[in-house]
Amino acid sequence: MSRHLTAIAEHDPAGLRDDAEPDSYADATTTAIAALRQRLSQPSALEHPAVCRELRKLEEQLMSQFDQGGRKPGRHRSPA
Repeated sequence: MSRHLTAIAEHDPAGLRDDAEPDSYADATTTAIAALRQRLSQPSALEHPAVCRELRKLEEQLMSQFDQGGRKPGRHRSPA
């Protein structure tokens, strides 16, 4: 498990277990995303090359997962 996932798992162990309830997993994921958004609100966060690199990886992963699921991320991208 990566260092980042370990930190999340220590914060909310039920959030990453395969047998966790879907709501628990969603709650843990929502909390992690909210924490990330808060960290990224600091202007200096986006200036670090490692942060930019990981954000690009996250963007690629999300786009790939949304494409595989046959759905678009957000209503603003749905056909009118």
